[in-house]
Amino acid sequence: MTAIKTTGTGNAEVLDDEVTDDEVTDDEVTGDETTEGAARENPATDDSTADDLATDGPEESCESSATVHGDTGETAENVARKRLFTRDRRRRGARRSISVRALVASLLVIAALAMIAVLGWKVHSQSDELAAQRADADGRQHAEQVALDYSVGAAQMDYRDENAWTGRLTKGTSPDLSNRLRQAADSMQQMTVPMQWTSTAQPITAKVLSDNNGVYQVVCFVNVLTKNVQATDGIQSTATYRMTINSNDNWQITEISGIGPAQGTTPAGG
Repeated sequence: MTAIKTTGTGNAEVLDDEVTDDEVTDDEVTGDETTEGAARENPATDDSTADDLATDGPEESCESSATVHGDTGETAENVARKRLFTRDRRRRGARRSISVRALVASLLVIAALAMIAVLGWKVHSQSDELAAQRADADGRQHAEQVALDYSVGAAQMDYRDENAWTGRLTKGTSPDLSNRLRQAADSMQQMTVPMQWTSTAQPITAKVLSDNNGVYQVVCFVNVLTKNVQATDGIQSTATYRMTINSNDNWQITEISGIGPAQGTTPAGG
């Protein structure tokens, strides 16, 4: 709007400046009005923006909170599962450990029983072996004593008592051998009586030569002093007797062989 200059140039200029200020003010007013108009035309924009601003914080917080809670729930579940798994594994491990210990204990017991059985068997076997050795030694000793007793009795002779000598000669012999020895004694009497034969004997030793299931072969030696009309002072000799003794038949003498006197004597029993 143009003012009429009534005064000098300075006033006119002042008026022009005021008009300009007024115009600027009007422009500002117009801008404000435009903004208010736009606000009136789009009321929902501000509201939605406000709503967005109002909603973003809580929703994001809720979603974050939900995620955290969800994660926490999964973690707790996993932890629970892991605990159950660990507990079951420990229980299985404990049961397995108990089973292993029981198995080891059983094996140790079995091993101990086996060792005891083996030791018992060894002791029993050794006892049986010792018993067998003792029985064998006793049998040999008894066979040697039987042979030595018989040899001493058979070597003792007195022409004045032929029947006593015949009894000693056949004592402890089998029936078959006894008959043969009696026949030999009858033949000897034809020589011993005229020569007035007497003899005494002392045992020397006897030795088992073999053992065949209780049948012993024995040799024994007897010191004999023989006197007769030709040797009144007596003759020392060693008589050797070999015989078979059967321990299974009451220790009977079943055979006599190699009976012979030493130098200067006559065979005993023929």
